Amino acid sequence: MTYRARSVLLLLTGFVCMPAYAASDPWGDSPFTLQLGAFRADAETTVRLDSAVLGRGTSLNLEGDLGVDDSKILPEFSFLWRINPRHGIEGSYVTLNRSGSRTISGTIQFGDVIYPLNSTVNSKFDSDVFRVAYRYSPINDKGNE
Repeated sequence: MTYRARSVLLLLTGFVCMPAYAASDPWGDSPFTLQLGAFRADAETTVRLDSAVLGRGTSLNLEGDLGVDDSKILPEFSFLWRINPRHGIEGSYVTLNRSGSRTISGTIQFGDVIYPLNSTVNSKFDSDVFRVAYRYSPINDKGNE
């Protein structure tokens, strides 16, 4: 089964089980909810750094050209503060840190630096995502939103 098919199946299973979960939700009256989950990151990152002296830099695909991981499963932390039954503030945090090392098969110009053929290039790409959102539930009746 492909990744996409598994994702659709998981989503459909969640919708089928949702009414049963909502009816017996022990957190329904809690104003604060903290969650720990998993996030699968599939990345394709292209970078280029030009130079005022050397001109246009080499366009690089971090995953293909420099050996950086293209997929990673990460922990995700999220919270919900339900101000009242219809309003809430939610947020989450996830961090994606990747690195790679590769001996390059051509010359690379990155900014004012030129890496010659057969150089070993070590690369690192870190990303932190903080998300905060306001939540409004127009329908909130007996645990159903």
